[in-house]
Amino acid sequence: LLDHGCYQHRPHGLYCDSRTGQDYGDNLYRFAMLSLAALEAPLRLNFGGVPYGQRVAFLSNDWQAGLVPVYLAHRYRPTGVYREARSIHIIHNLGFQGKFSRCRANPKTLLGLGESA
Repeated sequence: LLDHGCYQHRPHGLYCDSRTGQDYGDNLYRFAMLSLAALEAPLRLNFGGVPYGQRVAFLSNDWQAGLVPVYLAHRYRPTGVYREARSIHIIHNLGFQGKFSRCRANPKTLLGLGESA
């Protein structure tokens, strides 16, 4: 479903390098792409010969999928897509918050989001 080099096996941990405890430098990009893939899947994957459609509920978990409701509200709904979709975001671990510098991670250029997001 999501085939990109940034998702290749990371031998020292999925979220961070277990040897250093440091997040991977591309985490924001990787998890933004994961959020977009989650939103594209119901529109593109065929179940029984037809796409699943727009009347769906998205359940996102922790910061890694935290952009799902943001993209839903600021990228899809303004274009008329997913108007009836619902989103629930669950946080089960406040120890990992996915904080990134706004200078380093400009929402418009890196994430494709406008200033209102």
